Amino acid sequence: MMGMTPKVVGMGAMNMDHLYRVEAILREGEAPVKEYRESPGGSAANTIYALGRLGISTGFIGSVGNDGYGQTLVADLSGTGVDTGHIAVKKGQPSGQVMALVDRTGHRALYVLPGANSYLSMDDIHRDYVNHAGYLHFSAFVGDEQLSMQRELTAPLPPEVRLSFAPGALYAARGWDQVAPIVSRSHILFANRDEIRQLTGTGLPEAARCCLEAGCHMVVVTAGGAGEVCTIYQEGKEHRVAPALNTAQVKDSTGAGDAFAAGFLYCLLQEGSTEECARLGEVMAVLSLRGLGARSSLPSETELLRQRASLLL
Repeated sequence: MMGMTPKVVGMGAMNMDHLYRVEAILREGEAPVKEYRESPGGSAANTIYALGRLGISTGFIGSVGNDGYGQTLVADLSGTGVDTGHIAVKKGQPSGQVMALVDRTGHRALYVLPGANSYLSMDDIHRDYVNHAGYLHFSAFVGDEQLSMQRELTAPLPPEVRLSFAPGALYAARGWDQVAPIVSRSHILFANRDEIRQLTGTGLPEAARCCLEAGCHMVVVTAGGAGEVCTIYQEGKEHRVAPALNTAQVKDSTGAGDAFAAGFLYCLLQEGSTEECARLGEVMAVLSLRGLGARSSLPSETELLRQRASLLL
């Protein structure tokens, strides 16, 4: 183990996002690209990057290829103070990549080439590093082996380690039986409405109740701007959080959920109330929406607090 374990350790895919801004996402035909950008991504990696920007002690477990993209992905995290000593470099494998089409409304379509992410193995992981985290934040991989690894790491976690889980569309599509062992150990589950419906096979609030009854402590379902920020389910209670911020400037929704999770976790670490956590998550998500790519407009801690005051309606 390399030094002390950070307060929050992330584990998930690391990808270079290739972002194409287009007028509309076509089913068939031809249209010009209005803007192109390469941007580091990966759900848990985005959240850990954001927490690092906010001054939280963070680390990351993942894998990249021995290529220029891999070097960029690692450098982007380390530049915010993230401990990257547990990121494996897979020689002979390309780093993960995502092609993202982003339309004029900020909606997107993602196509994933997992590359080196599918070669992360238990040999790359130091259990002491995982078992001494304050929070462990998981997001999805494409490969079966990596999901199995996350289940294997989850089972023996010490009770003082809080697991935060963002299954995303990839794990939601696998269904309840595949992901339930992680959900059942989670302190907090982050999902949008479509993801939790697909994951559990039922709609809200039954879907949230299913997760809570399995052992999850708190379920946070984001609404994606549908008249509310999120609904928080905990101990049989349901708390809807109405939007309080101006969301007029939407350039790209890529990473907005990851930014929301970062704001929520940051506030939890400050022992804030669930309402306060949701509000800081909202601020982070709104700021994320204003830039192309998952990380381009994420704030520092000082900027977050300043923006929170200026964004409130």
